[in-house]
Amino acid sequence: MGFDEAGILYGRLDEDLFRIGIEKHFHLVIDRVHAKTKLSRAALWRLFGDAIAQRFLDAGLRFDAIEAAAMSILKTPASPLANRELHYFNLTQYDRHGKAVRETFRQRGGCCRFYLVKAEPIVPPAC
Repeated sequence: MGFDEAGILYGRLDEDLFRIGIEKHFHLVIDRVHAKTKLSRAALWRLFGDAIAQRFLDAGLRFDAIEAAAMSILKTPASPLANRELHYFNLTQYDRHGKAVRETFRQRGGCCRFYLVKAEPIVPPAC
């Protein structure tokens, strides 16, 4: 995996290796949470993808080009992390002096329907 001088992941091969590592690392977690809650694996991957997207966005406060790297990792076809609904959007507001203040937000990849799980919640509901 490669990072440039600013600490930014670079190159498609590096992004693929990073994504594959994430998928391998969390596959067992997804399976175990699915077994306990019966929430679909796809829904759990969506929740996980949302969390990863937020971490990239948080890192983006310190580095440039994080959004592009995040989306190339989270939008790879056939990846369990792929979700067409997940994206970032920008909101611009104006302060009392008329100065534009721009902030980037993550739009979640859809409702996971966690509120339908009959077991004790293991994560706070997000829907």
